[in-house]
Amino acid sequence: MMKEQKGITLVALVITIIVLLILAGVTIAALSGQNGILTNASKAQKNTAMSEAKEAFTMAVNTILTNKAAGTTPSDLTLANIKSEMTKNYGNIKSVKVDNIATPTYLVVDVNGTNVKVTFTKPASGDEYTAWTATGTAIANDTEVSAAKDIS
Repeated sequence: MMKEQKGITLVALVITIIVLLILAGVTIAALSGQNGILTNASKAQKNTAMSEAKEAFTMAVNTILTNKAAGTTPSDLTLANIKSEMTKNYGNIKSVKVDNIATPTYLVVDVNGTNVKVTFTKPASGDEYTAWTATGTAIANDTEVSAAKDIS
């Protein structure tokens, strides 16, 4: 009389291992790659930083112009005042630097460790109450970050 054997067969073990390998491959492909979760999360972080920096710049300029028009605060529209408003009202902004103090064209803004470039257009001379516009944003490259000067 044969004793009844219990356990897993070799075929079942091989099938289980194959299924686990397929699942691991699908998971790795979903995480990495050009359209992977990690890549998309990184893009979303950069887009959020760009939007926040652009919004902070626009709000700072408009706040200064509104306060000046209302006569509530005697602040002029200077880079130092823009920097002050941006860092005061947005806790995620760690620093604001400019490409050129004399003729600025863009700011390099550190938003929680992500450096963002905010390009802006200043209104024509004598037309200070025309809203300044942030014309475009892009991630600042290393050269732009290192060349940016602190606003005092």
